[in-house]
Amino acid sequence: MYYLSIIAEREGRKDVALQGYQRLVRAGAGLSARARAAHLLLETGDRAAAMRLFDELLDQGRIDAIEIELARSRALASAGLANEAIIAVDAALQRFPSHPELLYQRAVLLDSSGRSREGIAVFEQLLALRPGDPNISNALGYTMADRKRQLPRAEALIREALVLRPDNAAFLDSLGWARYRRGDRASALPVLERAWRLSREPEIAAHWGEVLWRNGERDRARAVWARALLLAPDSKPLRETLERFTDRRR
Repeated sequence: MYYLSIIAEREGRKDVALQGYQRLVRAGAGLSARARAAHLLLETGDRAAAMRLFDELLDQGRIDAIEIELARSRALASAGLANEAIIAVDAALQRFPSHPELLYQRAVLLDSSGRSREGIAVFEQLLALRPGDPNISNALGYTMADRKRQLPRAEALIREALVLRPDNAAFLDSLGWARYRRGDRASALPVLERAWRLSREPEIAAHWGEVLWRNGERDRARAVWARALLLAPDSKPLRETLERFTDRRR
């Protein structure tokens, strides 16, 4: 029933998908089905019903309260309610002060909602709490590089993460993107290609294709994006990159 509902959702039959998820919820389904149902309810504007799906789980005194709160904030963010998503995380942090996963989510939400300076400050706070954590070093470095802030330090942070996990595709993607942001397409390209071959993540393809495009290799960029689109047709970063380049013939 869960996977049939996902298929219906992807085919645009959202009313059928919602009915399936709600049936699973009534049968006692856990967080995954509730999160999908909440996402669809938020699309219809029924915020109260969507939030009840998470509150009902929390009222059971479950031990995965952090995951529930993260799912709530992600559902709000995916519905375009960035400020409400941040408010939800802040409320959770009142109950779980300085929890690293909640702080990480807060940093991501702040950055994606245009409050990059605040997002970077939260990542800095996280790194101070957990020095040497490669995931946090990479996240801070990538965010700084993406926003073109302190580019030498951004690359240094990413390289620190790679020392601990040299074959991590996400970290390699960050390094390639940092090199690109610093104006060095030549060294960015092989790093991004390696990241793509390690993990067919659509955001990596978006980055690799963009650097190829800027390097004058437009046919190759289109081929990279086309392969990635087959694997992840709903990827927002990939779709946004395609719109910025191919649709406008830039």
